[in-house]
Amino acid sequence: MAENSKQNLTTAISIIIALIAVVYSLMLHMNKPTLPNESAQTFTVGENNPIVMTINGKSITRAEILDNFNRSGSRVPEGAPMEKLFPMMQEQYLAGTLLTQAASKAGVSVTNSDVIEKAKPALEQAIRAVYLEELGNKGVSDKDVERAYNNLVVNAPDMKERRASHILIKDEKKANAILIKAKKTSDFAKLAKENSEGPSAENGGDLGYFVAGEMVPEFSKAAFEMEVGAVSDKIVKTQFGYHIIKIMEERVRTKPKLAEIADQIKQQLSQGVVSEKMQELRKNANIELFDVQGQPLKKETTKAEGKPVEEKTEK
Repeated sequence: MAENSKQNLTTAISIIIALIAVVYSLMLHMNKPTLPNESAQTFTVGENNPIVMTINGKSITRAEILDNFNRSGSRVPEGAPMEKLFPMMQEQYLAGTLLTQAASKAGVSVTNSDVIEKAKPALEQAIRAVYLEELGNKGVSDKDVERAYNNLVVNAPDMKERRASHILIKDEKKANAILIKAKKTSDFAKLAKENSEGPSAENGGDLGYFVAGEMVPEFSKAAFEMEVGAVSDKIVKTQFGYHIIKIMEERVRTKPKLAEIADQIKQQLSQGVVSEKMQELRKNANIELFDVQGQPLKKETTKAEGKPVEEKTEK
């Protein structure tokens, strides 16, 4: 009983941590752009879904190409341009279609015994996937999602974010010399454009808004210890060089609305439901574990008593 309580507590803590991670991540990246998403089921030709290929007289839309790519388990690398990836997606679709057509002409179909045998693992995996999806969906209600949202977002402390500009210099002596100028100038942006050796120089050193933890520790610590409107009293050393920092503004980061993160919260809660179901299944199953040498282990419990399985030894 104590062991089960410990497992349930561990599961609950894991779910809470995962939910906090999801919410925090979304709050950090709310304003970042995402790749366009095509509906997996909308293959009707239209302005937003043009024909991008024809194979033996059959027209193929962009949504079909993307759907095939997603179902294959492939993923688009972050930041990769779609213009360069799309031809590879087309080739993937083309190769699959041509092979399927050739197999059909050769008489290989779903009724073929070899096909049935090879499809068994995939079919079993699909059955498990559908069962787990249904289990998770039925086990989490809209009220559960709303309750989790209130606990993790609405009632969570506000996250302060600051907007800062900086001048990045590689040489320490040069950085100290520019710091003197930065403390006197009324145009920090101009000084940054003329002297900063970082990529933000063209923007006058403006780094935009960030919360503690989004910058390297040394920079973040200095930035959140300063007064708004102030220039750092000394240069701040990081792995990138020496920084002269000016804090421009401070505000509270907007919390995501329920509609924006409901799906992610439900997914995490569903994982908790699935985890509890797995514990239940293991508890109610008669399981004997053996090590790689075939020697018995006593880790699992019996169905009836919930006690450790006695280790069997040869006499």
